[in-house]
Amino acid sequence: MPWFKVDDSFYDHPKVFDASDAAIALWTRAGSWAARNLTDGFVPSAMLARLCGDGKRAAAELCDRGLWQRAKGGYLFHDWSDFQPTKEAVDNDRKLKAERQKRWREARRRRVTNGVSNASGDAAPTRPAPKEAGRGRAPSPAQANGRASPPGSPARLLDKPPWCGECDELTRQTGNPDEPARCPKCHPLAFLENP
Repeated sequence: MPWFKVDDSFYDHPKVFDASDAAIALWTRAGSWAARNLTDGFVPSAMLARLCGDGKRAAAELCDRGLWQRAKGGYLFHDWSDFQPTKEAVDNDRKLKAERQKRWREARRRRVTNGVSNASGDAAPTRPAPKEAGRGRAPSPAQANGRASPPGSPARLLDKPPWCGECDELTRQTGNPDEPARCPKCHPLAFLENP
């Protein structure tokens, strides 16, 4: 719904500073009616009685002051399109908003979710590689594969012992794949299980 715009200096404009209250009331009410009904500033003569107690006299005063002009079947606001949105502009704006809303709804329907709402619709940011993060060195093969121990963990405090040859060289685990165990000879954390 469009707004009827009234300038904040309207109260002391030379055309209205000494106008009657009836003329100001009619101008304001007729303006809001014309904006709501998208008449481009046209006010039918039949509306005067609904908008003001003495509509004919107030309308004549508005014409005398240059705020309105007589038109066939009623009155026209002076320079309506210079200060108020026209019917064409409002209809165009509504059409653009409807198209934008339709695109948004279609995009929302197409979006695949996992049951968790993400208000922004953006994916989580990716974590930069250590060199990109400004550390100045490339990641080790273990770090690049995501196998680095977290900072402060016991594995970071110990040097990795040489491979014993009896366990898996990469994981340093023994036993069957369903129940792996740390190799007691060469896994860096084996001392935690066998003190």
